[in-house]
Amino acid sequence: MIHINKMIVGIDVAKDSLVACAMDDQGEDVFYSYSVENNRPGCLKLINLIADNANLLQPDIIKVGMEATNVYWEHCYRLIKNHEKLNSNFKLQLYTVNPKVVSNFKKSYTDLPKNDSVDAWVIADRIRFGRVESSSSPEALYRALRQITRHKFKLAQQIKAEKTRALNLVFLKFSDFTQKSPFGTFTKASMALLENYTLREIVNTDVHELAEFLHQNSNNRLGGSTPIEKITTALKKATRNSYRLKPEIDQAITQTLSMTFDNIRFYQSQNKRLKRVL
Repeated sequence: MIHINKMIVGIDVAKDSLVACAMDDQGEDVFYSYSVENNRPGCLKLINLIADNANLLQPDIIKVGMEATNVYWEHCYRLIKNHEKLNSNFKLQLYTVNPKVVSNFKKSYTDLPKNDSVDAWVIADRIRFGRVESSSSPEALYRALRQITRHKFKLAQQIKAEKTRALNLVFLKFSDFTQKSPFGTFTKASMALLENYTLREIVNTDVHELAEFLHQNSNNRLGGSTPIEKITTALKKATRNSYRLKPEIDQAITQTLSMTFDNIRFYQSQNKRLKRVL
């Protein structure tokens, strides 16, 4: 049976630092506790150290594993993966290890030293024992699409949460609005009305003045085939049937509602920007 010599490198990744340990396939240390900054110059120092030791050991394979901590591993991973010093003379295999795997594997040791290099050593030893799948980082195009898609999903969640919050506030301010209003709660006209009028003002405002306000705040599109007078009549009826609030409570709810609407407008504008990118 042909024996394959291996050099195994474990890298503990943090936002500001990379701590590396290396061992041979017998578990003997090649180097231990080498710490550099998590930036390009720091990673290049680490690559040079790996290459220098590999030139001495002449392993058949270099296995490099790192903890997939947040996004802090990605730059280091790509730089190691594509650097000619490691790829031109050696067979290079890269691994990303889930932090939970590292944590659980550490529990099998009873006499580990308590220092910053332990995780790097454990990562290397875990890879030495095998049953860790080699990995790859997403290609640039897919990484960019994933980033944008995740942000789009987050925006959708934020819009949904803000709309739920707004509907609760609308009920407190104008209890019959969502059920009896002749137009949607989150149209421009609706939000402008809820931000600028109290229930008393809606009831007391002249129908034509109210219609003009709604018309101006709907980009002249309110109503469609429904006459504006019918809309204002339905709105006044919903207003009369709603619960009344004390002025100071109404003012506080209106202010909070207005800021919630601002959040919705902002997130929707961000969503439009993403659609242009996609």
